[in-house]
Amino acid sequence: MPPSIFRRAKIDLKSPDGKVRTVPELIDYNVKHNRNHAFCVQSRKQEGPVPYGFRTISNLELKHAILKCSNWLLTAIAELELPFEGDDGTTFKGLPVALLVDSDFGLLLHLLSMMSLGVPVVLLSARLSPTAIHHLLVKTSSRALIVSPRLKHSAKQALSLFSVEET
Repeated sequence: MPPSIFRRAKIDLKSPDGKVRTVPELIDYNVKHNRNHAFCVQSRKQEGPVPYGFRTISNLELKHAILKCSNWLLTAIAELELPFEGDDGTTFKGLPVALLVDSDFGLLLHLLSMMSLGVPVVLLSARLSPTAIHHLLVKTSSRALIVSPRLKHSAKQALSLFSVEET
């Protein structure tokens, strides 16, 4: 069977008329029209004579991973604030969640999952000092902090800088 032809989305950031305007909409479009096409190729460490391997992640696999991560976020982070509509029809977003994670597919997955839930995200660089992390958490009013294991020590130091009044 010949491979399917990639169908490019019609992107228009201003028009709500069936065109793709957001990243979550683009992911949904690609699942519908380009499900088996590669979204990305992830390099990963492995044992053996070649210290790395590659894994292709399709658009469909990406969407499944986003759904799984989104469900985990909803159950694991009590501070997560989903958007809601006010009495006048205005949409209100909650406070952001900060991500202090390694720069790999996991970072992208958490970012896309938060975007699909409508939750604002603050991306924190792994290179930041604990003082800088603390400062950004305060200034952005982040409700929660998601941390990868390698950066746990910096996060603990940053959180230790909070006084009782700030928490």
